[in-house]
Amino acid sequence: GLNVMESTAKVILSVVEEGDLPEYFITTVHPVKISAGSFKSLKDESHGRFHITSENVFRIYGEFFHTSPMIVPDGEKAKDLEIAMRCYEKLVDEGFSKKDTIVGIGGGSVTDLAGFIASTFKRGTKLEFYPTTLLSQVDASIGGKNGLNFKGIKNMIGTVKMPDRVMIDPVVPISMDERFDEGLVEAFKIFVLFGDGYHEFKEKIDDLKKRKLKILLDLIKKAVELKLKVVERDPNDEDTRHSLNFGHTLGHVFEAIKKLPHGICVGWGMVKEMEFFRMKGFVSDEMVDDIEEMVGNLIGDDILKMSIDVEEAFEYLRNDKKGSGDFVRMPVIHDVGRFEFKSFRLREILEVLG
Repeated sequence: GLNVMESTAKVILSVVEEGDLPEYFITTVHPVKISAGSFKSLKDESHGRFHITSENVFRIYGEFFHTSPMIVPDGEKAKDLEIAMRCYEKLVDEGFSKKDTIVGIGGGSVTDLAGFIASTFKRGTKLEFYPTTLLSQVDASIGGKNGLNFKGIKNMIGTVKMPDRVMIDPVVPISMDERFDEGLVEAFKIFVLFGDGYHEFKEKIDDLKKRKLKILLDLIKKAVELKLKVVERDPNDEDTRHSLNFGHTLGHVFEAIKKLPHGICVGWGMVKEMEFFRMKGFVSDEMVDDIEEMVGNLIGDDILKMSIDVEEAFEYLRNDKKGSGDFVRMPVIHDVGRFEFKSFRLREILEVLG
């Protein structure tokens, strides 16, 4: 059976038709369509399309699939070479060609896996996403980066492959549990970095948490536009795009050690990194308190109070992809919409952990 939020999302999806609410088409870097009710167009698609989805998405939205999809485990377990191999096997068995399309229907783990498969199978096929979590709609499905985890390190193996189309339906994430708020954390991160949308987000936080559809639609549009602007300037993630790592340097460490969901860990990381910037005199108390309050509202103050072992964190950071030698380059937030890159020694950053 479905829970209340899952049933609610399905009821809304059954009555909303494309065009009932404003629709947005964004063509920077790669095409994105944001439209309530667009998830139902999955049904109209048939051959030459290889659908990859997760157990949970199929459990809730299975009736909207036209063909029987490749069903992979939920969450990070999908981002695994073993699972990728199974996808390749099925593609070969079913005679898929280079002209066919891989379609990832799910959260960030599914879009990561699908992107990786599409960029490597026969040296590249077409690729489409139907992101189903708020986090994947505002962040993970946008901009072409994908990654599989390897030897306990996140995104150790991956490519950059721009999707041919991303179909975002804001109704679908209404079905989520409390992990809905993780998507709000990633959107907030983008607004902090670029200023645009920041004050609006603060004003509307309660309506967003209540998942009001029209407000959600506008939030997704704003976050996607901002992210694509960054990607346009730096598609291969060599420079400016590193700004999107705000909250991730310490967030990834926290995630590896505590095994908590990604968006929650990014929130924790944002707050810890802000405290570090304050220690260094780069940012005002007021700005740090502001971010701490907003993130606390989204992930809970009990999470913010959690701590991790400095030595364990140091070991992880040394191995993580963002660490080059003993230094790590981070976007230092000075104010809303104002940051600069600086490099710090790993030990120096970890001082903030105690």
